Formats: sequence, C-alpha cells, structure tokens
Amino acid sequence: MIFRSLGDRSFEATHAASGPWSDSQCHGGAPAALLASAIEATPAAVPMEVARLTVDLMRAVPIGERLHIEVDERHQGKRMQLISARLLKGETVLARASGLKVRTVAAPPMRALLADPDAAQHQPMPGGFSDQFTIVPVTGGPDRLGPGSRWFRLNGLLTEERATTQLDRCIAAADFGSGICNELPFEEWLFPSLDLTVSLARPPMGSWVLLQSRWLSASGGRTSCVTGLSDTQGLFGEAIQTVLLEPRPHQ
Repeated sequence: MIFRSLGDRSFEATHAASGPWSDSQCHGGAPAALLASAIEATPAAVPMEVARLTVDLMRAVPIGERLHIEVDERHQGKRMQLISARLLKGETVLARASGLKVRTVAAPPMRALLADPDAAQHQPMPGGFSDQFTIVPVTGGPDRLGPGSRWFRLNGLLTEERATTQLDRCIAAADFGSGICNELPFEEWLFPSLDLTVSLARPPMGSWVLLQSRWLSASGGRTSCVTGLSDTQGLFGEAIQTVLLEPRPHQ
C-alpha cells in the first residue's frame, strides 16, 4: 500500500512511495496518482472520464506525515467538468492538480496490437516507489544515455479506500518518463520532475503501460521530457514533464 488512509481525505505516505532522490520523500508519481484518484472519483452529472491532468509538484512530499486533499469543482457541464485538487501538509500546499473530464459515449471494442510483456524480464529501478511496479525494459537502460522505453505495471494498492484503477496505474507510471531516458549520468546528476501533464485520447486499458520517453534540448538548468503512453491496444496518450537539472552534491 502506497498511502495509508487516515479518513476524511487525509493520508500518510508509506515508504512504498519513496523516490530515488531521498528515502524520506515521495517519488513524484505517488502524489500525482493520489491527486488523480481524487479527481477521477469526483461525481459528474453524466458519465465522464479524465482526458487531461496537470500536476505541479511544488514541494517535497514527506513520508510518514499527515497529508490532506482538498477538491474543488470549477465547472460542471454536459460535455466537460473541470476539477482542481490540492495536497496539503497543514496549511502548506505541497502539490496541486487540475483535471479535465469529458463525457463518454459508447465505442466499438479495440483489438490488441501488442502482446503483454514478459514479467520475468523485470528490471528494478532506484526508490521504494519503483518497487511497487513490474518494470520490463524495451529500449535504453540505466547504463545507456538517451531515449528509452519500458513497460510498467503497478502491483500494489494506491490506498486501501478503493481498488486501483487504470488511471491510477497510468499516472503513477507516467512520472517515471524523465528517469528512463536521461541524458545525464544518474551518479553525477539530480533530475527531479517539477510537474506532469498527461493528455489522454482514450482511457488506458489493461494493467500494463508502455512509456516511450525522450528529453528535449537542455538549457538554463532544465529540460522537458516527452513520453508516449501506450497499452496493448496502442498509443493512447502523451505526458510532458519539466525537469530540473542539478549536479549531485559532493559527499
């Protein structure tokens, strides 16, 4: 379990949420998925699905401390719903999200274009949050700089309040994009993501998400990471992150 529910939209991050930069702070994908879950669960006047999510990771999200989510419906119509959500520690906003939900209509079933990856080819990544996934490399790797692609399957529960959804799996995985295609050596550089925007042409299907990621040109201590999001039915969305570039402090 990644977040322990404390009731009344309050949560505590467990060590399963920790990231590669600090074992006392969350990986960005964990709070992003928690905020996405709150937005997805907000009732709408007609059946709707999340079509776009933007998360700003403003401050480090601590492990083992009480956190609270506030949700505000900004617009409700027949075609779309706009929702904002904030993750707070006390009165301090740690992360915020904006979600666009769009009405759904019946669509014909899609045929599989890709086979599920072989889970036996799992290759771990740094951080407790990555331990919640089965990760199967396709191209690139930790010893190879440049674009990379990997399959991700979230295995644990985000919270005990509800079953993990396909959107939870997608958002939790999407924040790994900047880490699987880095152009700088992990041992020498820090490159945390400051935000995450995911645009979904359709809902993700199945339990696996394929990330195909690349960094754009870097300048001024930052870059952008662009990630294609696919499942076995093909490409369903895209993610973009603003990535901060900093040399690791000398020990």
